[in-house]
Amino acid sequence: MSRRKSVVTIDWILLSVFLSIVLIGWLMLYASSYEGPGWWFDLDSSIGRQTIWVGVSALALIAVVNIDWRIWNSLAYPIYFVCILMLIAVLLFGKEIKGATSWFSIFGFSLQPSEFAKIGTALAIAAFLGKAKMKMEGMKNIAIAFSIFLIPSLLVLLQPDAGTAMVFMAFLIPLYRAGLNAALYVIAISLASILIGSLLWSPSAMVIIILLASYLFLCLNMEHRRNALAALLLLSLFSLASYGFINYWLLVLILTVAGVIYYFQLFKKAKYREMTLSIVVVIAAIMMSFGTQWGFNNMLKPHQQARINVWLKPHLSDKEDLYNLIQSKTAIGSGGFSGKGFLNGTMTKLNYVPEQN
Repeated sequence: MSRRKSVVTIDWILLSVFLSIVLIGWLMLYASSYEGPGWWFDLDSSIGRQTIWVGVSALALIAVVNIDWRIWNSLAYPIYFVCILMLIAVLLFGKEIKGATSWFSIFGFSLQPSEFAKIGTALAIAAFLGKAKMKMEGMKNIAIAFSIFLIPSLLVLLQPDAGTAMVFMAFLIPLYRAGLNAALYVIAISLASILIGSLLWSPSAMVIIILLASYLFLCLNMEHRRNALAALLLLSLFSLASYGFINYWLLVLILTVAGVIYYFQLFKKAKYREMTLSIVVVIAAIMMSFGTQWGFNNMLKPHQQARINVWLKPHLSDKEDLYNLIQSKTAIGSGGFSGKGFLNGTMTKLNYVPEQN
């Protein structure tokens, strides 16, 4: 690819969005640590250092765009392996900051390997998916693709830096575009829903929800689908309205009888595979629901439980744990729809938010 062609084929929409995010981030940092006019020229300040990095990154962007893409394709795996070695090294020799060993300290500068790992992983994924006749079919290709982003994600999680580790899950999007079976995403979303639901509600309530969800799957495999779905809708409304008002085991019995009827309809059509799959999934989901509650109560540390409660059950959290949430609501409420204007934020100027920048 020639230099001219590499420039012409830039995705200007994507580049514009990226530059807009950079500008917004710079302005947010400027506003949160403002000290006066011309202050951002001070190289010892956070905004001064950030300005230098923006400039260096802009030069790097220009350089990268003008390098033949085949060079990056050849260097993708070596860069990826170097990033993996850096993630391992930071666990052994890194500097601990606020409970996470995520940084190298070199001559007064801090270096975070996980940021480079994002780039290295993106290159490796692109090189793998860009191979001739590559299809996301077969366990070998799927396992390799998942390993490419799960290995750095797990290493980052060991630091521990759960927020950055979750960023690597974004690589599931290009895998879907490359042809990864959509059913895997449905399974992943279902597992996440069970985990979150089990933390929001009691396991007994989750049993009701899981049974109704499994009946939806059965209905979609029936011959008279419309009538089955209508009956399921009525059953769901009844379960929702009666939960907590009638004996729980009576409600479970009613749902079990309804399930027997649904399974009998599939049995008559000899859909044994669907029946078996549904039963296995229901049992596994119920066990997972009870296991999630047990793990939350017995395996997580108090500060980890507090973080989850702030997100899912704020009414169970202490005011100290809700500090960020309360301050955010206060800031939004005081600013109203239009805000207080650039550099006029009361919460920022009066230092109500620790670690503002």
